[in-house]
Amino acid sequence: MSQSFNPQPGLRPGDTVLSRFRGAPEIFNESKHTSAEDHLWNTAVTLRIKPDSRLYVAQQEIIARDFDMRDGCLEVNTLAPLVEYMLRAFNIDPRKQEMLPEAQQIVVENFREIEKYLF
Repeated sequence: MSQSFNPQPGLRPGDTVLSRFRGAPEIFNESKHTSAEDHLWNTAVTLRIKPDSRLYVAQQEIIARDFDMRDGCLEVNTLAPLVEYMLRAFNIDPRKQEMLPEAQQIVVENFREIEKYLF
């Protein structure tokens, strides 16, 4: 993975506010690497989201209907580098489980498969 210049130690690359960039970027050199060589960017990942199994069956059915799940599961296709962003869009924190299932409501069924793509 390539490293980019970070003027402030302690900040991660994702901490940059993209809306503050103005104008067209100046390209100094052509990249030696092509997008086809970016293995992660070309890796398709399917997130399998389901109702939290700690909920009552009736609650699970309501959540499944709210998310238009098929057979109790919502499959979301994305790319490997976007997995964590997709989880955030669903308000899922992959690093913790809420004490009360009503606070969480949905979980990632295939967490072990996708955890290698989290940053």
